[in-house]
Amino acid sequence: MISAISTLNLIGVRSSLSGSKTNPESQHHAEKDVLKMLRETGAVLEGHFKLSSGRHSDFYIQCALALQHPEVGEALGRSLAALYATGVKSGGADSPVDVVIGPALGGILVSYEVARALGVRSLFAERQGTELTLRRGFAMKRGERVLVVEDVITTGGSVREVISLVRDAEAVVVGVGCIVDRSGGRGRFDVPVFSLVSVEARDYDPVSCPLCAMGIPLTKPGSRPDAV
Repeated sequence: MISAISTLNLIGVRSSLSGSKTNPESQHHAEKDVLKMLRETGAVLEGHFKLSSGRHSDFYIQCALALQHPEVGEALGRSLAALYATGVKSGGADSPVDVVIGPALGGILVSYEVARALGVRSLFAERQGTELTLRRGFAMKRGERVLVVEDVITTGGSVREVISLVRDAEAVVVGVGCIVDRSGGRGRFDVPVFSLVSVEARDYDPVSCPLCAMGIPLTKPGSRPDAV
């Protein structure tokens, strides 16, 4: 059994919440703990991968391999929920959450565990054709405060789609959270963003990908057969 990292050790790992303060030393150790957990569960992969964005990379984090362990999913969900609450309080704001939502497939379990920790509803948006939409009777009410979550953010494309979906329902996006931020600054939104760990990983345009040039076989580990 994988030993889940203490929720308290993960609070305040990485946040861009306005006015929030983090202890750099604690942040460094907490990120190491999360990465250790991901490595122990086999979620950190090296090779030649096609990302959901369509770009290629030699590094991939398959969070599903970590989230298959219920105790790990619970710990990560509680930590994301605590990180959001801590950041909001340190920023001097009061932003309760009514709903947590994530894009399928990666955001489904993350949304569920964060919502469970917060004691609110969990929804997920799924792709119908080329667009993310709410199905299965899921709905948001006007004015509900919604936290958008994802497992890994690279370009932030899916998260932006979910944000638009929330706003189309006249609900309010209060923040974006993820387990891993590998966006390198590209995952910027007009709401507070926080993550348990931030990693710097190279990715390449398929046209000029050095891994393709070396003839290394390409793997598509994500849930989408085609990039959108």
